[in-house]
Amino acid sequence: NTVLQISHDGSTRNVLYTAEAEIREISQANGHLYILDGSKIIDIDVPALQYRVLLEHDYIIEASAHDEPGIVYFTIARGLHYQQYLFTPETGELKRTHIL
Repeated sequence: NTVLQISHDGSTRNVLYTAEAEIREISQANGHLYILDGSKIIDIDVPALQYRVLLEHDYIIEASAHDEPGIVYFTIARGLHYQQYLFTPETGELKRTHIL
């Protein structure tokens, strides 16, 4: 449950993030890794060697980088409720969506 950055020759290793829970999903786009760590969506800025919690919700079941740069896709589900969202961290915009 630790994300490492390792150079091609193996000489450099950086710990980018250590999860608090189980890492369930990981995706990447534009120098960022997006990780679903338990109930949190984590944004790891690889070039800057920094991370932040983007969102936290007890019922997030999936999260990933979206096709459009700078946007994160995630789904919340509980019982019969199932809703997909697009989140733009830079602006804070949260938009309901439905992706087949």
